[in-house]
Amino acid sequence: MVKLREDRGMQSARIGGGGGPAAAWGALWGDGFVTIESWTAVRNPRPPLRGLYVAGSLGIGVGPSLRDLDRLVRRGRGIFQAGAEVGLSRDIRRLRLRAGWAFRLTLLPPAKADGAAPAAPDEAGWFFGSMGPVGAVGVVLDGRGAFVVTGSLQGAPLDTTGAGVVPVLPFGTITAGLELGF
Repeated sequence: MVKLREDRGMQSARIGGGGGPAAAWGALWGDGFVTIESWTAVRNPRPPLRGLYVAGSLGIGVGPSLRDLDRLVRRGRGIFQAGAEVGLSRDIRRLRLRAGWAFRLTLLPPAKADGAAPAAPDEAGWFFGSMGPVGAVGVVLDGRGAFVVTGSLQGAPLDTTGAGVVPVLPFGTITAGLELGF
């Protein structure tokens, strides 16, 4: 079956995970994080801007974090994310390809379980923005569905050590899920 036009709207439910260098991110979300997210996009199906899309996403996840006084016990720490994305998307026969630029806001609530004031910067609550390239590849299953794998490399300007230096910290994400077109 050959599609005569690409879908205008796309909706996806995805599972995935991510993380970054342990020296930079280890204290904030442990060895990495897992997420569930909802992604919605509107794509232009006609020339001259055929394939141009804008998308938004909402996600929730969890990562291990050091939370006790002796810093020995790992417990889950919630991660909340909202994002926006712009790029180009094309369906070539049964192959779905996408490349774009993603912006993300992430909230990490305070890591202290007992309500005491944070003793270290990594125990504080964090709200930060990040951005970077995003790409996706998928297999169109039928007239309305596709299985898509998405990867993104993000950079976030954060001082996780409290030293007053604000480097751009890299992290990556990979998600996969069923994408429905309409």
